[in-house]
Amino acid sequence: MSKIKQSPLGGVSGALGNLVGSSWKGILYLRTKPAVYHDAKTPIQTKYRTRFGGCSKLSKSLKYSIIRPVWDCKAIQMSGHNLFISKNIAAFDKSGNIDSYDRLTISVGNMPPPKDSLAQVNPETPGQIQLCWSDNSNTCDASPNDRLNLVTIVNGEASYYTDLTATRGVQSATITIPAAKDNTVHLYIFFANEKNNLFSESIYHKVQC
Repeated sequence: MSKIKQSPLGGVSGALGNLVGSSWKGILYLRTKPAVYHDAKTPIQTKYRTRFGGCSKLSKSLKYSIIRPVWDCKAIQMSGHNLFISKNIAAFDKSGNIDSYDRLTISVGNMPPPKDSLAQVNPETPGQIQLCWSDNSNTCDASPNDRLNLVTIVNGEASYYTDLTATRGVQSATITIPAAKDNTVHLYIFFANEKNNLFSESIYHKVQC
């Protein structure tokens, strides 16, 4: 595949002989047609498409809350959706379900993530989870005012919690998750700065309610 830096003919699109011109995100490309057709229904390709479908479904469910504000900021010459899939597809099995929750990354960024974080259930209150972490606000771009963000996955369904008031400096938070009762809860916590344009990578925890 060739990248067109300048063309006397202007934009190139469509086919000419065995050449195909196209444009993606403003970048013009020129490539040759494949000489041999490959069956797209081989077991390996089918398995990959199923894994891709499961990962894509999760990404789309977080499109406005996570993908656009977080992943789009990190993506270079690709969409945040595609970056999310490339980083997380290995966490899905051949059936399109999440197979390795600990390999799933919900947030990416350059801010320090929660340090020494812990998650535990409150046995006296169904669905209540207590989080704690160490204040590492003296590290890099971290601030004690960085806001805690939380995404949970229960029975395959992801939820983003938007009403959290806990900050990095507070070092603890208590979250009530109605769907958590008698279920396994997968939690992903990360921090965002006050302007909500800088983020940390997510940290994973698993609790049984």
